[in-house]
Amino acid sequence: MHLRGGVIYPTHAWTGANTDATRASPWHLVVALDGREEAEGRLFLDDGEGIGTVEEGSYALVSFRASPGLLASTVVHHGLHGDLRSAGWNPVVSSVDILGLSGDVPYFVTVADNRSVQFEFSRGRLRLWDLYLMVDEPFWISFY
Repeated sequence: MHLRGGVIYPTHAWTGANTDATRASPWHLVVALDGREEAEGRLFLDDGEGIGTVEEGSYALVSFRASPGLLASTVVHHGLHGDLRSAGWNPVVSSVDILGLSGDVPYFVTVADNRSVQFEFSRGRLRLWDLYLMVDEPFWISFY
C-alpha cells in the first residue's frame, strides 16, 4: 500500500462483519509525514442513517495536525445529539503509527494528561499503543 505523505488517515483498529461491529472498534491513526515531518487530516462522523446531517449540523468533525515532535487534534464541530457512543461509535483512539520520521529514536512519548505511553521505534516508524484518548475531545501527543 502506498500512502501519500502529509496526510493523517483515521482508520479502525479492526474491521467487523457489519457496520455496527466496525463502529465498535477503537480508532487507529496512520500519520504519513511529508518531507518537513508534517501531516494533517480530518475525521467526519455522523449517525450513518439520517439525511441532511451537514445541513442540520448533526455530525462531528475532528481535525488532526502533525508537526515535528507533536500530533494534536481539534474538535471543529460536535453536533451529534449526545455523545459518540449514543450514535453507535467507539470514541477511543487506541493506537497511532507515525511514518516517515528521520533522526534519532524518541526517548519520551507523552500524551495530553502527561502520562507516558507504550511505544516502539523502528526504521522511521513510531508505533504507539494503549493510548485511550477520546476522538471527540482535543488531545496532543509529544515525542522527543
